[in-house]
Amino acid sequence: MTILAGDDLSAARLNRLQPVVYSTATSASLALTATQTDLPGGGITFNTTAAGAVWVAWAAYDFNQLAATTNDCFGRLVVDGATQTALAAFGGVAVSERGSVSQTWTGTLAAAGSHTIKLAGRATAASQYEVLPATTTLVLMILEVA
Repeated sequence: MTILAGDDLSAARLNRLQPVVYSTATSASLALTATQTDLPGGGITFNTTAAGAVWVAWAAYDFNQLAATTNDCFGRLVVDGATQTALAAFGGVAVSERGSVSQTWTGTLAAAGSHTIKLAGRATAASQYEVLPATTTLVLMILEVA
């Protein structure tokens, strides 16, 4: 919604115009399996007051290889239960290979209310990769409309 000349403004309407930034870091390591799993401590729950809020998310996944393999692992973002298309991918060949892999996402929240955006991960085979805590992070910016 556009603010037009002569519109009455309220504090609530003006507050929606400022970006709100959240951040979190995962709280425990997680050995990845072929099933997508939420990362411990890697979620942010927040409220929006208007429909159509825009979100931007930046994530860095700290992957550690546990076994010699040519399989890959993936960092994903889940928004209100829907896994986003883009992913952070890592693949090594030797034990103890490690990589920090980033990804960015954007989208719109159709409805006002409570929302949860969280990090998840999976691998093409179990017990070959883990996601390390504290250095796997999520930064989220919410931009509401007036």
